[in-house]
Amino acid sequence: STIKFFSVLFSMSGQLKLSKIFYVDPKLLPTPIIRKHATTYYRQHLKADIFSNGFDSKRPIIVRLRTNTDTARIADGNHRLAIALELKLDHVPVRFEYQKQ
Repeated sequence: STIKFFSVLFSMSGQLKLSKIFYVDPKLLPTPIIRKHATTYYRQHLKADIFSNGFDSKRPIIVRLRTNTDTARIADGNHRLAIALELKLDHVPVRFEYQKQ
């Protein structure tokens, strides 16, 4: 479950290397927030690119984990994550960052 997944990540906050990329089921990640500034053309182009070429592992989704509140949010890659969910991809590249505040 999503809660168990993030509980494990928070417990490992001192052990994970930030540069490491994990391949994660996109359904386990926080809900993407889609901002209105993205044009329909941009989303269609991005969706076609991901559909044709796969998800670019050089541009992982960045998930920011806030250790003081045990919350997680997508810091970068909301549109890519939304498209991965639409395309029902099995996994996407993700990098986790810890934020203490």
